[in-house]
Amino acid sequence: MKKFSLLKKNDQVSIIAPGYGGTVEDLEKAVGFIKALGLIPHFPADIFGPDLFCSNNDEYRTNHLIDVLINPKINAIWAFRGGYGTSRVIEALKKIKPPKMPKLVIGYSDITVLHLFLNQHWKWPTLHAPVLSNIVERVDEQSRAELRKIIFGEQRVAVFDNLVPLNITANRRLNIESSVTGGNMSLVQNSIGTDWEIVTKNKIIFLEDIGEKAYRIDRSLNQFSQAGIFHKAKALVFGQFIEDETQEKIMPTLERFAHSLKIPVLYCDKIGHGKTNMPLPMGTKAQLSNLENGSWKLEVEI
Repeated sequence: MKKFSLLKKNDQVSIIAPGYGGTVEDLEKAVGFIKALGLIPHFPADIFGPDLFCSNNDEYRTNHLIDVLINPKINAIWAFRGGYGTSRVIEALKKIKPPKMPKLVIGYSDITVLHLFLNQHWKWPTLHAPVLSNIVERVDEQSRAELRKIIFGEQRVAVFDNLVPLNITANRRLNIESSVTGGNMSLVQNSIGTDWEIVTKNKIIFLEDIGEKAYRIDRSLNQFSQAGIFHKAKALVFGQFIEDETQEKIMPTLERFAHSLKIPVLYCDKIGHGKTNMPLPMGTKAQLSNLENGSWKLEVEI
């Protein structure tokens, strides 16, 4: 597995918007955040343009994404926002030769598409972490501090303690070595049948989502099961599932589904779309352990 390309002061960070756009004010906050880290932000002046759904038209977003991925002067790529749109431009990446050195790619939600493609096709590790549009005001300081340590190499392992076991298999003493794949449940579901379909054999699968009612979560999980994506996986870790109207039904939904699987199923409340959104490395070595006291720990190399 390739290692992360970690950052140092004055490294150059490209802001991408392969999905939704945003306001100039939010973009300015994102630029200020990157500068405060001691990094140099780059983005085109016309990053936001006319489109039916997205930050700009497909051709523009495609060309910008390719440019920053192959540009040797860019050290990291940080998504401005999630939403929808990355799946409309991902096919173009199959036509270019991957650079020898991986860049640090940061984002979540719709950026799940990019995580899956880069992890599986280019063998690049990526970082599931807050997008720039919400990192300043919608993410807590603990999550931001953890992110800073990780991207600058001050912390070489991401540790998630006290994962909650959700099925019988998760009550056994196990030690699982693998890597993490997945991300936003809706986008993982959209990958099925595509060239960037999630590959789960011998993997630890991670899933989270927002705005999906409990019955729709159940429907998606059952589709995954019927499509066989859990059959050869080593474990399943649920992150946050946030939905105002049916929140009280979500944990029972996850628990009921967990009992249908033979692999360990666990819950982590620190990763997702919430105020606490800890960075999760994907495509690197990971260890999932059931400790003597019955609690689980996930450790992922940077």
